[in-house]
Amino acid sequence: MYPYARASRGGGQGYTKKRGTLNKNGRKAVIGKGNREELRPGVWRVRHSLGRDPVTGRYLHSPWKTIHTSAKTRKAQLKEVDEFANEYKRELNEKGIVDAPATMTIAKFLDRYHKNRLGTIRESTYEREAQHIESAKKILNRQRLSEITPPVLRAIYANAQAEETLTASELYEVSKLLRKAYRQGVADGLVSENPAESVRLPQPNYKEKEILTAEQAARFKACLVEKPLKSYSAAALLLLETGCRRGEILGLPWKNVLLDERKIVIRQQLTKEMRIVPPKSSMSNRVVAISDDTAERLAAWKKDQQELFEDTGIEWNEKVYVAHALTTEIDENGDLQPASTFIQPRNFNRWFYDFCVDHGFGRYTRNVRAIKRGGKTLYRGEGYEGIVPHSLRHTQSTLLIGSGVDVKTVQARLGHSSPNLTLKQYTRVLSNNDQLAASQFDQLLASQGDLAR
Repeated sequence: MYPYARASRGGGQGYTKKRGTLNKNGRKAVIGKGNREELRPGVWRVRHSLGRDPVTGRYLHSPWKTIHTSAKTRKAQLKEVDEFANEYKRELNEKGIVDAPATMTIAKFLDRYHKNRLGTIRESTYEREAQHIESAKKILNRQRLSEITPPVLRAIYANAQAEETLTASELYEVSKLLRKAYRQGVADGLVSENPAESVRLPQPNYKEKEILTAEQAARFKACLVEKPLKSYSAAALLLLETGCRRGEILGLPWKNVLLDERKIVIRQQLTKEMRIVPPKSSMSNRVVAISDDTAERLAAWKKDQQELFEDTGIEWNEKVYVAHALTTEIDENGDLQPASTFIQPRNFNRWFYDFCVDHGFGRYTRNVRAIKRGGKTLYRGEGYEGIVPHSLRHTQSTLLIGSGVDVKTVQARLGHSSPNLTLKQYTRVLSNNDQLAASQFDQLLASQGDLAR
């Protein structure tokens, strides 16, 4: 967050020991050493006092900023922290001081909260958050930050539901956004409490995820391996066999495929912005076992890929992606040369939809046209309906839980941050298992009763 100015120009404590000092924007300047806290050895955080709010009388502060010192001695570390604090102060005075809680609207507060999140979260998450903020603005209008209380927020949600301003899922996402944003506001000293914390909306009932039955999954695999694997079919086979996320497989290099050990190692993923980044969470860094059959098919594909690279004039090494795409790059002489890269997620999706339509796992609903290829009639179009790449993740995990594999093992295999998430996503299967357990228990008692007689 940016620092906050008082709503009036009167006196007060906290901005500076010297009254009347102004920055280049004509606002009162931040002067002083600021507050320092050592979080752990070598890691400090710093903030500056911005004076009292004229309405509440509470002291306001700038957001905390963290510094990881590099000096070896404590004296040198403290010097680094001092320099960091002074630089932060200069930055605050350059930006100027913005509205206090008494005058700041929630819309402005959310915009600044979102702006300061840039670079701290994934690009796709940042984009989704921007959409949730726009939804929030539809129902919060010109409400000021200081005016929001739990009863007011409850009334705003009820009104949005009654007038259907937002869908149930949109309203749920807004409630989560406000809890996080207000939490940051409390940490920054902007508000004293989080009014959104006690106003929690129930999670909406989302459409049940489409998955394959065991029989359908077997047929899906048979269709994939009908011919020797290529880049796209190898990626789809790994999605089905491991339950990994699409980005984890599209970003998988051969150096992380341990064929002799029948394992793949997940250490990175490809985002839809086409960047290689670390996995989604710490639990997503994992080793996933593959079957003997899958390992043998991957070994054959690896050999075919090496031959393809040799024929194309591309140097092959262990850093090459299992699911590769061919491209060109400019060499040191300025000439175009063939090269390899990853498959773009949207291109993989298009191939996946076509594959599913060709084999009865999906269909196109708009602008459908028939084409002849290899003596077969294929259909292409728009408005795809059917299973998607992520469906294979749910398919594998659902079938595993349904067959009796313990939830903790499935959690580790999927890279879920907690077993609760695994349980939450597959309640339907767990419910079926529970009913089966009740029947089996009843049969057990009945059999013991027969023995007793």
